[in-house]
Amino acid sequence: MSLKDEIQAYEKAEVSLDTGEIEFWDHVIFPQVIRKRQIRLILDMLESRRDLGKILDFGCGAGWLSKVLSSKGYNVTGIDASGSLITNAMKVCAKGNFIVGDCINLPLRDGAFDCIVGSAILHHLEPYQALTECHRVTGSNAVLLLMEPNKLNPIAALGRKLIRIQTKDENPFFPWLLRKALVRTGWIVCRFQYLFPYSLSLSYLFRSLGLGNSQAWSKICPPIEVSERILEKVPYLNRLCYEIYVVAKKGDRVGSRQVKI
Repeated sequence: MSLKDEIQAYEKAEVSLDTGEIEFWDHVIFPQVIRKRQIRLILDMLESRRDLGKILDFGCGAGWLSKVLSSKGYNVTGIDASGSLITNAMKVCAKGNFIVGDCINLPLRDGAFDCIVGSAILHHLEPYQALTECHRVTGSNAVLLLMEPNKLNPIAALGRKLIRIQTKDENPFFPWLLRKALVRTGWIVCRFQYLFPYSLSLSYLFRSLGLGNSQAWSKICPPIEVSERILEKVPYLNRLCYEIYVVAKKGDRVGSRQVKI
């Protein structure tokens, strides 16, 4: 599948004009368990640093993250290869700046941003080229935050075999290869965490069965969240979670080291 084909696949997707979400997941578990926690992690990281005012929403899609960050007072620029998704993002987030562009050839000046946040974007791209571009367009004290699918998750792997749950050229990451790509492109890994053992798969199942629109299911969200946080702390088993959450800071272009925190 070419980039053009992949863009067309996402442009056919149903998109919310209210939230900027691509309607791939259910409307109960996804917003109340998954998206809520992702947003909290992003905001906690940003609030821990007062010098991250200019943010690039890397592969911004239809604008859900730009909307959240803009509402918190951040200066947000969103970039995506899909013109229709950018059009939606402009409607969802009136305060943001949006660009149609290629994320491995960013039409942005060197050192323009304090922070880059990418949610489920890097696995669509050639990672070394994309991360090198991220390094180029950020300042010397910049932070990179990524949330990417984990190829070790057995439920997602089964879903990819039985059901078309991704476009042809998507390539979820083995954790060690994601680390390697980051280090070799000049990023110092500060946090590397595994999230969501089963809630994303459950969300997809709910939507497929037509159960995801009833708020009556909201009562199951707290126990899901608690159980997942417990599973995420189990050594080795936690490496099978659906998502990899990474925070990295900008280092030298070559030879950066990894820091565990």
